[in-house]
Amino acid sequence: MKIKALLALTSLLFTFSTNTFALDAKNCDQTPNFDFNKVLDQISKGLGKTTLKDGWYLTNYNLKIESDCTTRMKIPDLEKFYRNTMAEGTACMDRLSKKGIGKLGSVNNQCLVKLFEDKSNPPKLLCGGWPFGNDVWAVGSFPGSSKRHPYLWLSPNITKLAKENPLELQATIFHEMLHNCGYTHSEGIEIPYTCEQCCFSNDISADRKQSACNICGGKYSNEEDPAYIKDLFHWSKEHLSWGNDMRQRVYLASMRSKNTKTFTLVVNELGLASDQKNTLLKIFETKDAVARKNMLKDFSNKYATDAQKNLPLKSLLEWMNRD
Repeated sequence: MKIKALLALTSLLFTFSTNTFALDAKNCDQTPNFDFNKVLDQISKGLGKTTLKDGWYLTNYNLKIESDCTTRMKIPDLEKFYRNTMAEGTACMDRLSKKGIGKLGSVNNQCLVKLFEDKSNPPKLLCGGWPFGNDVWAVGSFPGSSKRHPYLWLSPNITKLAKENPLELQATIFHEMLHNCGYTHSEGIEIPYTCEQCCFSNDISADRKQSACNICGGKYSNEEDPAYIKDLFHWSKEHLSWGNDMRQRVYLASMRSKNTKTFTLVVNELGLASDQKNTLLKIFETKDAVARKNMLKDFSNKYATDAQKNLPLKSLLEWMNRD
């Protein structure tokens, strides 16, 4: 862990005002009914002032902060930044629920409350011994992933993110904390990315943000719901690094689905030629496993060159031949 990077991060956090992190008024109204700060105030009644023990600071709202995060730093500023992030994110999700945009906002808020209420195993903020390389800003645990769960682990390089886009730092923290509620990027509705975009982004169009909020709120029956797939495509289509990952998940869901309408919607969103779409639909409707496998192989070989120029098609072929 580089002490200079941590010092720079805390210095930046100290200078940020809470107004910097105000929720986008285009997304939600400004009168939330859910107040995470009040929840934390109740938790703090059983705790004293922030204390240091065995290399950890225990805050008065039951967050454990690794001492590497606060070496030669003013820990109250880091505590406040983290707390404000959680308060703003949970208020956003509460407003989604109040507006009737699904029920996951309230469900996820209750999950986060339970994490902070558990005084036998409080949530943790890690900063030392970063093992994930330079391309990752932070990592959140999920149930069963580690004996140290629940935690949020920050990269030493997070200082760069804090300098360039402090709002994105909040988005990252909230995203990773949602992993602690059991959400991954490999199955189910895509919650972490869409909630960070819904609640902490001011650099995407209003309609794309609405799609993100629809997903964050969970207004679907399941991940094969055509309305979900449509929102997922619309939200991700302009974001290359996330879009490709999201599309792969949509393909997988649709191929496992028995819903021809859902699969057809996905295929139509890919921008494929008519012969490619027709072949994919024929494969989808083939019941014999051996015949299906052979058809997939032929399709993959025939369009291998096209796939090098069409990233969505390339992703499609990769998982089709693994399925």
